[in-house]
Amino acid sequence: MVPASIRTTASFRRRRGLILLGRWMGLLLSLFCWPTLLWAAGGFEVDKVYLTVGHGWAVVREIRINRSGLDGQEIELADIPPEADLSTLTVRARRLPVEMGRWSRVSVEETNQVPSRADKALVWSPREGFQGSPSEKTPPVSQVLRCRFPQPQAWGRMILEISYWVRNFDWEAQYQVAVRGEREDEKEPVSVDLTAIARIYNGCSRTYTRAVVQLAGADALASKAPAKEPGFLVLNEETPLSDLWLQPEIATPVEHLYPLPGTVDLPAHSDAQLYFAGVARKPAERLYVMMAEDFPVDSFKTGRPLKKAIVFKNDEEHGLGLNLPAGSVRIFLGGMRTHLLQDAWLPHTPAGGDLRMDLGWADNVRGLRKTLSEIETADGFQESIYELGMANLSGRDIRVEVREKPPIMLEWAVVRSSKPYRTESQRIVFLADIPSASEERIEYRLRIRKPKL
Repeated sequence: MVPASIRTTASFRRRRGLILLGRWMGLLLSLFCWPTLLWAAGGFEVDKVYLTVGHGWAVVREIRINRSGLDGQEIELADIPPEADLSTLTVRARRLPVEMGRWSRVSVEETNQVPSRADKALVWSPREGFQGSPSEKTPPVSQVLRCRFPQPQAWGRMILEISYWVRNFDWEAQYQVAVRGEREDEKEPVSVDLTAIARIYNGCSRTYTRAVVQLAGADALASKAPAKEPGFLVLNEETPLSDLWLQPEIATPVEHLYPLPGTVDLPAHSDAQLYFAGVARKPAERLYVMMAEDFPVDSFKTGRPLKKAIVFKNDEEHGLGLNLPAGSVRIFLGGMRTHLLQDAWLPHTPAGGDLRMDLGWADNVRGLRKTLSEIETADGFQESIYELGMANLSGRDIRVEVREKPPIMLEWAVVRSSKPYRTESQRIVFLADIPSASEERIEYRLRIRKPKL
């Protein structure tokens, strides 16, 4: 009979041998199956897509989830369009730091094959930069990107944030406004219907589905250069006062962001239309506007017509309350939108601001500008007194906004005014409530500083 101690030792040795054999078999199996594990680790599915769309470009941010639960040193990212600028590609993980060591754009023929170092593939690494650039003979690249990391990563159910810049995107905003109520009869109330439409063009090769989109851009007309006057003018910029005749510099337009509600599907090489705001039968107010450029000083003794506009608030009470991008406007008379009044332009309107729609000239409200006096003061200044006159020939009380711009090119300051005012961009703005069949006159005095030569 074999002693119990010897039987225990033999059993332990057999178990130990089986454990070692299993480890060696596992190692050999992992070596043979390593490429397969690398590719299997690439199953990152797109969960959410966020786009910031500008004029000619877009920034894409995606949330991708590894649902395979495998580990590896290489991952495969599908649906990265060829129009993407891969120098802007960033890959981030939410639970651990990720440092990408290399990526390669795969050609169409290699999409379902093991990665190769073909010269026709566009490859990037931190040390070597770009290697191999596509030529005319290079076949079209696929939307598959392979990223390699310096060390194997324990991806598990990892969540990745992927962002990149892509070209061939554009957008525009369009508005339709229907004015309800009698436009001529001031006693009738007026209301408006407004529909806001965003058209987004996706010029790249990928279709983005259920994307959260925000638009980015500035008012195109706000940065438009003024028309040059006819003729030639040669100036020495070092000569005093020559800047009075130089072409004014165009101010850099301010960019704004406009988040769109819900999600949007953007088909490849196509455009999408989204209704992002709208109101119906919202009460509006009539406002008459007197712009200084339309009323030359000391001209038109009987006055000129003012412009009529309808105004309502861009707030939640009126069904809006969001930033509205600049865009073209088509203004119709009547709820059926059969009578087109005019095409106009809506500037950038922030939330809480006023929406204004121009209805043209009003013959029953007229205005004029006059110079009353110009005097020299003892301390070397010049003071000018101007008068703004408005006549309400309609049968209803009205409100007039006067946007006065003094007819001088020198530095000025308001010394006295017969009505309260505010200044905006070198303008003096007055608000006047004028009863029916009456007139209103505003008088203000300016102090002008003369240049010293």
